[in-house]
Amino acid sequence: MHRARVIGLVLVVLLSASPSASATGAEAPMAVGLWLKHAWMEEKRSAKELKALADHLTRNGATHVFVHIGPFDDEGRLSRYKPAVVKAWLSALKRHAPTVRRLAWLGGRARTSGGTVDLASPAYRRAMVDETRELLERFDFDGIHLNIEPLEEADPDFILLLHALRGALGKKLLSFAAPRMRPWWVPGVFGLSRRFWSAEAFERLMPHLDQIVIMAYDTAIPSAGLYQRYVAALVGVLRRAHSASGRPPCQLVIGLPTYDEPTRWHRPEVEHLEGGLIGVLRGMTTSSNPKAPPVGVAIYANWTTDEPEWETFRRLWLERFTARK
Repeated sequence: MHRARVIGLVLVVLLSASPSASATGAEAPMAVGLWLKHAWMEEKRSAKELKALADHLTRNGATHVFVHIGPFDDEGRLSRYKPAVVKAWLSALKRHAPTVRRLAWLGGRARTSGGTVDLASPAYRRAMVDETRELLERFDFDGIHLNIEPLEEADPDFILLLHALRGALGKKLLSFAAPRMRPWWVPGVFGLSRRFWSAEAFERLMPHLDQIVIMAYDTAIPSAGLYQRYVAALVGVLRRAHSASGRPPCQLVIGLPTYDEPTRWHRPEVEHLEGGLIGVLRGMTTSSNPKAPPVGVAIYANWTTDEPEWETFRRLWLERFTARK
């Protein structure tokens, strides 16, 4: 049987026992993130276009924007951006959307899977850290958003990289796009430790991060109702992991999809923005712990989100929390 289909069947059995919850009474979210494509760092834009982007971010409540500045190359360097374009972009957002944190989206595909990022090499990791430090010294980013795929949850070299980056960034933000979380009630079947991570893995990472963004998509879940339950459960698992790690000052964020291309792991009619938002809201209402941290959302991606989806986001998320202030 196809591996993705088997996982979907396992989740059907396990998720069907999850309790339902009302999507009311949730506390205000901590963050609203949005991924932006690489073209913003290479193609010169007019002042009008940059102002329109800033207005778009403000209208949709963005608190963090992850703009792709390039993958690390074979030597751990970043070169696929134009400095003048980067400076103009950063300046425009700081002027027109001053509350939005501007993070450089860095990373790439692991060399073990045919990519360029070689975490096993101390020299390569040093190059990554040096390049990141230079990038933040040269440009006015508020921090970085790290995304390396695939990544084993117990990879000691990745922990070493985080330690080094934490020291290099100083007070700048360190955000990490993490693989899908495997809640405690989902067994670690099929050895898919690069696709589904355990709660314990996030406990170990949270003290080193300012923000962790869990990718709640490409799960192979077969139905929309089960997907909502899965996302709701992720909220609880994230909160428990945060508590177990000593409640560090790390923002908890769940990434939700708007892309329509079907794959063996992604069913657009199942994994979508509306269902994900409902799941997050349900998850936030099930906790009776007053110390439970809020959980924000991030949308993948800006270039795949159409206006009806933005309207859904504003209705389900922004209007709800704005009305409570």
